[in-house]
Amino acid sequence: MSLNFSDIDAVVLCGGLGTRLFSVTGGKQKVIVDVYSKPFLVILIEYLFEKGFRRFIFASGHDGKCLEEALNFWSKDAGSDFAKELEFVFSHEAIPLGTGGALRNALKLINSENFFVFNGDSIALFDYEEMLEFHLVKGSVATISLGTAEQNYEGGFVRADSDGAIEGFSEKKFQSGFTFINAGAYIFNKRFIERIPLNKRVSLEQEIFPKASGRELFGYKISGDFYDIGTPERLERFRKEWKRIIAS
Repeated sequence: MSLNFSDIDAVVLCGGLGTRLFSVTGGKQKVIVDVYSKPFLVILIEYLFEKGFRRFIFASGHDGKCLEEALNFWSKDAGSDFAKELEFVFSHEAIPLGTGGALRNALKLINSENFFVFNGDSIALFDYEEMLEFHLVKGSVATISLGTAEQNYEGGFVRADSDGAIEGFSEKKFQSGFTFINAGAYIFNKRFIERIPLNKRVSLEQEIFPKASGRELFGYKISGDFYDIGTPERLERFRKEWKRIIAS
């Protein structure tokens, strides 16, 4: 199956307060924290650009104007020639809407029927084309990237059957049988997001996913590395390992 990612929107969730990273950011948007003289979000965009994505929608809340200014400044920089191939669209929240509410707020700006969603503070290194093929073959309305669970992980734990159908969620609490973690990359069909009420604070992880019915919600098991920068320790790990990755 030949897939053209330039026709598929990438929505980036950038609305979090980043309280656990406050000692590093001083309260500014955590997704623009510096990594080798470059905002983390730019590293994510560059990686997704290499995968073929061209149109990005940033769902921002806290410090959204600062985020927009930082991206516009970077895109005009002489060293970012490929940025002229990109389209940046901004969806700002007047009030905090959570991950689900932010997507519902941005829905009117999304062009493609199926679209990717990424957490702006994480990056998962795997084959996105294979994930999209999986999503389409399964007839899924929502597909979640899954990494291998570790008990000391602080994110969302997931239980899935051998076919990839999601059976349960446990947000930030490890339970026996929940052998995967939410790796922060998703594919949604528009009709899945249309179910979310407008202008209401809603969490994908705690309210939408657990209520998804039957076999319409699938998990795609990734084989590559997954990083998030939600704490100073994880940010430092990413800085060290990303230096090794780009040097290899």
